[in-house]
Amino acid sequence: MLNKLHYKYPEAETYLLQENNLKESKDGSCDIIISTLVVAHIQNLENAFIEWSRVLKNNGEIIITDFHPLALQKGATRSFRYKDKPVYIKNHVHSLKKIRTLAKKLKWEEVCLIEKTIDESVKGFFKGDEALDVFRNNYNMPILYGIHFIKK
Repeated sequence: MLNKLHYKYPEAETYLLQENNLKESKDGSCDIIISTLVVAHIQNLENAFIEWSRVLKNNGEIIITDFHPLALQKGATRSFRYKDKPVYIKNHVHSLKKIRTLAKKLKWEEVCLIEKTIDESVKGFFKGDEALDVFRNNYNMPILYGIHFIKK
C-alpha cells in the first residue's frame, strides 16, 4: 500500500511501523499520523500507540480508520483472493473503549468518532442472493469506524 501511495503522491514521506518501531523518525517529527485499516493488524496496540506518540508533534493529529471491532467480534473477516483462493488475514480485536483509554493515557484529545453501519447506503456492495442474506442478517451492525485525535 505504501508503494501505491508513493506512485500517486511521490513527494509523500511515509514510514512503516515494524515491531512497533518507527526507527527512521525522530521524536516529535510528524505533524499527522494516518492509520487506515491497520489497527486490527497490530497485536500490541499500546506499544504501537506509544511509538506513534513519540514521533508525533504536540498538537499533531492522529486519524484512525478500521473495521469496527464489533463486526470483527461477530466474525467479519479481512480477506482477498489470490490465484482464485481466499486468503484470510488475522485480526486483533481492539475495542473502541481500549483505543480511547490508551489515547487518554497518552494525552490524545478525541476530536470526533464516526461509526458507519450496514444500512441502505451500502446495499449496492452486496450483490447476489448470498450477499443479500449477509446484508439483511447484519443490518444496522457497525462495520467501520473513524476516530480523530490531537496530541496535547
